[in-house]
Amino acid sequence: MVGVVVGPSVGGLLLGAFWWGAAFLIGVPVMGLLLATGPFLLPESRERAGGRLDPLSVALSLAAILPFVYGLKEIARRGPGALALAAVVAGIGFGAVFVARQRRLASPLLDLRLFADRGLRGALTLSFVLAFTMAGVGLLVTQYLQVVKGFSPLAVGLWLLPPSLAMIVAGNAGPALARKIRPAYIFATGLVLAAGAALAITRVGPAAGIGWLIAALFVLYVGTSPIGVMSGTIVMTSAPPERAGSAGALSSTSGEFGLALGVAVFGSVATAAFRDRVAVPAAVPADLAGTAGENVVGATTVAGKLPGPVGAGLLESAQVAFTGGMHIVLAAAAVLFAALAVVSLATLRHVPPSGAPAPTPAAEPEAEPALSAASPRPREDLASLVPGA
Repeated sequence: MVGVVVGPSVGGLLLGAFWWGAAFLIGVPVMGLLLATGPFLLPESRERAGGRLDPLSVALSLAAILPFVYGLKEIARRGPGALALAAVVAGIGFGAVFVARQRRLASPLLDLRLFADRGLRGALTLSFVLAFTMAGVGLLVTQYLQVVKGFSPLAVGLWLLPPSLAMIVAGNAGPALARKIRPAYIFATGLVLAAGAALAITRVGPAAGIGWLIAALFVLYVGTSPIGVMSGTIVMTSAPPERAGSAGALSSTSGEFGLALGVAVFGSVATAAFRDRVAVPAAVPADLAGTAGENVVGATTVAGKLPGPVGAGLLESAQVAFTGGMHIVLAAAAVLFAALAVVSLATLRHVPPSGAPAPTPAAEPEAEPALSAASPRPREDLASLVPGA
């Protein structure tokens, strides 16, 4: 969680000093440290009867995800063309084949049997949809701060520090509250707060100050942070011990896949909304008009190359169009947060507080040894045969 706070600021420093690809180099020293110290600090563990990797399942998963995401992005850029629709349909088809194969394999890449547990299924749903939604919120808010408000990447990272710090505090308070309160109630309350905060961000305009936005993000981060911390614990405690590895993999994958898909889907939605709303002045040269109508970054770049009134008009239109797209994404996020509150109550209400005493099974009365009619024994002798009598 400290990494979540530090990452945007360090990334902003790298982007301000070097080219955009430098932000990806932040992982190099971290991985180097892991490779150097891991063999000495991490205990060795191996499953003797571990399953085997199925390359065909890996290929089918990629064949499902990549065409689907490509089709969505092409629909956002150029509309529902034949190629884009075919890609989406192909992705869904390969996804169905992937699921069918997982049901047949003894050692599946994705263990669908784990979804039979209601608590595990609910926690994974929360993890996936929350990551999906937060990816869209983060993408649009950071673009708003950079492109519309004109902040540098470093300044954006610094402005996001207070909500991120609040997220750490609330995330660590969640497990403490869960010792007395059922996790479903904690999740539902936080998600209702997050839904209200998302709706509050839809009131932010291009010329508005950022105080309202940061305050809303503060509430949104506080409301959603307990889920990110506690959902993994619920997943692991809901799975049988011998399938803990599969459960842990599902927990990690659901979050990462949700983030990637959220950027693709909500980014496409915002791009489509921008293209429908932006008004490119007729005075913009034809060779620049296409770039200006693609996205807010292109419009802002073109506006800086045009003379006064024309450039100002394009910039204002681009900022209004982008903010309108951001409002659509945040309204959708509010709906998803509210739906997740219902899901958490429906699927996790049976999960007790972590501090509740474990139920003790009722002790069954010990059966007295049967007496043989042929050889009766005194009760005193029988007592000596029962341990602890």
